[in-house]
Amino acid sequence: MKNLKYILSALIIGLVSCETALEQSPVSDITQSNAFQNEDDAESAIIGCYNQLQAAMTGGAAVANFVAWGDARADEMLTNDTGGTIVEISENLLTSTNLYADWSEFYRLINNTNTTIANVPLIEGISPDKQDQIVGEALFLRALAYSYLVRLWGEVPLVLDPFTSSNDEFQVPQSTKELVFEQIITDLSMAEGMVPNSYSGNDATRGRATVGAVNALQAHVYAWRARVENGGTGDLQAALAAADKVLGNSNYTPWSDYNAVFEDENTPETVFSVQFNLDVFDDNNLSSSFLKEPYNERLRASVEFDPLFLTFIEARPDDVRIDVIKQEAAPDDLVNDPFVVKYKGKGQTAQGFSTSDDNIPIFRVTGIQLLKAEILAAQGNVGDAMLLVNDVRTRAGLGNIAAGSQDEALDAVLNERYIELFAEGHRWFDLIRNGRAVELSDIVNEEHLLWPISIQELTQNPSLVQNSFY
Repeated sequence: MKNLKYILSALIIGLVSCETALEQSPVSDITQSNAFQNEDDAESAIIGCYNQLQAAMTGGAAVANFVAWGDARADEMLTNDTGGTIVEISENLLTSTNLYADWSEFYRLINNTNTTIANVPLIEGISPDKQDQIVGEALFLRALAYSYLVRLWGEVPLVLDPFTSSNDEFQVPQSTKELVFEQIITDLSMAEGMVPNSYSGNDATRGRATVGAVNALQAHVYAWRARVENGGTGDLQAALAAADKVLGNSNYTPWSDYNAVFEDENTPETVFSVQFNLDVFDDNNLSSSFLKEPYNERLRASVEFDPLFLTFIEARPDDVRIDVIKQEAAPDDLVNDPFVVKYKGKGQTAQGFSTSDDNIPIFRVTGIQLLKAEILAAQGNVGDAMLLVNDVRTRAGLGNIAAGSQDEALDAVLNERYIELFAEGHRWFDLIRNGRAVELSDIVNEEHLLWPISIQELTQNPSLVQNSFY
């Protein structure tokens, strides 16, 4: 894995990049020997980790990574990128040369977290509370990175120590999925007792690791293990307990206005999101992913709606979420296709186009509500599952529905997540978790669900074994 050979430079880049929406100033001239001298250095290190999370979620191509990984292979979107790499994703014709098969941004994040975890406890004079907070945040971010890696690629290298020498070869074989999941669970268990429930600023509370963010990730990890990796009833119960912790946390509540969740950002509905703010030169590629004229100078967006999704929402014209998600093209538009307007930016550029600095929502309390409904339905508790589904439908302006069986309840949950979490990077994982990905996508078989390992990674690390379908 080529990028792990340059782990120190990756840490430096993460720490000295421009200010983030968290409004911190990372220190400069970082070396392994002087990077961790005081609390300010510890704070700069963890901000460097969040900076790298931004890079992992967005990437450098026209379509944001989280969209390519979590939405584009499913029945939500089609792509217009003539370069071919993103088209391969929406048509499920992936190869090991696809740009989005590259996992290196996650491993840069993992190394940044490993470096922080190893060095912050060595700082003399750092307060115990601050030490715990920073290390807990790093543990959460490492667990988040591995939760994506193991769900997308399956067996992946499990790296828990910082790589400090750019002169050494770095070749680590893959670990089993079970070992990776166990490490995720261990990291989250530790982080839960170390991170705060909230921070002094609202943006930090929504954009940094908190107890609620840890619990939200725990709920997803346990639900995945139970429903995909045969974790069993114990994991389902653990998922339910974690979801209940989020829903019982007074920091979070479903916001009354679905539009405001994205217009205002960082409302009490947000459990954890990747923060961006153009005021501090912190932007992303969501504009090029979704927008076209008049919000963007482009005539076409890089992604457009899958006809299956358009058919789905046509059957519920009273759903208030549709206008937040979709805008019809003007009658004189040369490319008369509706386009995604969920991420319109926080302002406008000098040319009148939308800024590209929307936050990327990772966990919202409504999504956890629907995940709990899925868990309850999987346990056979149809009645309570439908109460949660109908609560979400009420905010959307829709009436209550009933389910006569466990399968109908699971379908109802999946349908509600389809529109509620549209373009938030969940659909592909939802389909796999519910055993529907082969049916609703151009998937050949279960082995096809995983991504190919990048040819660059295979070349740099001969210890790696390509996933069997590829």
